[in-house]
Amino acid sequence: MKKLFIILALGFSLITGGWAQDQEADTAFFSKVHLGMTMDEVRKSYHELGNVDALWHSGAPPGQEQVDFRSDTVPQRRTVIYYSVADNKILSVIYWKLGEGETFSKAERNHLIKLSGNKADLAVTIFDGSQFEVTTPKQFKIEAANDQ
Repeated sequence: MKKLFIILALGFSLITGGWAQDQEADTAFFSKVHLGMTMDEVRKSYHELGNVDALWHSGAPPGQEQVDFRSDTVPQRRTVIYYSVADNKILSVIYWKLGEGETFSKAERNHLIKLSGNKADLAVTIFDGSQFEVTTPKQFKIEAANDQ
């Protein structure tokens, strides 16, 4: 019985330890980008993590570019940003966890939103539990008009 308890305790420790490491990796990845940063700052920030790729997408509003950052080590994690070509400032961030059952906790969302400023001054759209967007009300209207 004592051996079984030790094995179960060890197994639980390994499982929760892995979860904690995943949470740390998520926080490290997602916290690297927020509104107000420049693309140069984002590139430098993600470069520190290593193995982060950037993919440019079409369909951004005029004067903006859309970039998708993803990590080779945790490919199911993405940040999709819109930035201004004129001043390279980040205008919008979509935080995204891909995969079945993946979600952001309320604490994770609040942490990432707070990085961009006062929630009352932001437009936050929760698409589902696995992705949400943080932007300004002005940028939200620009994106909405661009999608039509």
